[in-house]
Amino acid sequence: MRKKYKTTLLSVAVGVSVLVVLAVVIWWKPLGIKYHNWRIKVLLNREPELDPSSGLFFFDEKWGDAFDKHKDKLVKLGHLERKAFPLRTIKTPSLRFRRLWEELQARFPNNPYTIGPGSDSGDQLTIVVFDKPEKLSEWERIILAHDDSPTSIVKVDHHKETQRLLPFIGHWASEEGEVCYIISKDAEGNVTISGPPNEVWRTVLRNVRLEGERIMFDQFNYIDPNENYKSIIDNSGEHPFSGVRCETIFGLNPKDSNELFESMSAVGKSGVYADANKGVLRRIK
Repeated sequence: MRKKYKTTLLSVAVGVSVLVVLAVVIWWKPLGIKYHNWRIKVLLNREPELDPSSGLFFFDEKWGDAFDKHKDKLVKLGHLERKAFPLRTIKTPSLRFRRLWEELQARFPNNPYTIGPGSDSGDQLTIVVFDKPEKLSEWERIILAHDDSPTSIVKVDHHKETQRLLPFIGHWASEEGEVCYIISKDAEGNVTISGPPNEVWRTVLRNVRLEGERIMFDQFNYIDPNENYKSIIDNSGEHPFSGVRCETIFGLNPKDSNELFESMSAVGKSGVYADANKGVLRRIK
C-alpha cells in the first residue's frame, strides 16, 4: 500500500513538474517581452542629471548600457528587429535630413530606439531602426521617399504598362485655367511629369510610379534653391512648408477622361494632415 502511495505521489510530482516546465516554455517569451518593455519605460521616465559645470542635462553611461541591454533582449526575443538604412543622397547638416527626421518622429512618436547621425557628421549617414518586424516596411517607405534621386519619369516594369499611361498625357490646369502639371511622352518613349516654371518655388519629384490605375509620387517644394547644405540647427526665417514631403496621387475620372483627380497629403512635424488636399484638373491641351 505504501509503495503504491509513493508511486502515485511520484507520478503527480512528475506531472506537476512537466506542467511547470511547459508553462515556463509557453510564457517565457511574452513575460520576457513585458519585463524588458517595462524596464525601458522606467529608464525613459527617469529624469536626466544636471552637469553643474556646463549647465546641461545628461544620462550617465550606466543608463545607456541598461537601455541597450533591454533593447537587445527585445531583439533576441523577436519583439524588435534591427534594420540599418544607409542614406545615398541626403547629407547633413541639411534641410532634407531635418525634414526626414521630423517626419519619422511624427509617424513613430512612441519609438525611442531610432539612432540617427549627429548634426555635424560629414560621413555617409545611416539611420538604424529597432521596431516590430511588421512596421519596418513603413520606415523603409518614408526613408526611401526622401532619399530617392530626383526624377520626372514614371517608373513602369513593362511596355504594356506604358500604354496605360497614355490617357494621362496632356496639360492639366486648375479651374482658373492655370497649368499645374504637364504629362508628356519624350522621344525615348518615357512618360514624364513636369510643371510650369515658378519664380518662388522649386519642385522636386521622387519615386514617380504607376500603381494600378493611378500615378503616385512624392513631391517636395523648396523655397531655398540649395536644400543640401542648410543648417539643421538654425532654422530662423525658414519657410515651414519648404522641403516637406507631399504624397501625391493622380487618377483619371472614369466618366470623363479629360478630368484628373489630384490628392495631395502633406507630411510635417505633426504627421500627415487629417484631410488630403483634393482637387480636379482639366485637360486643356
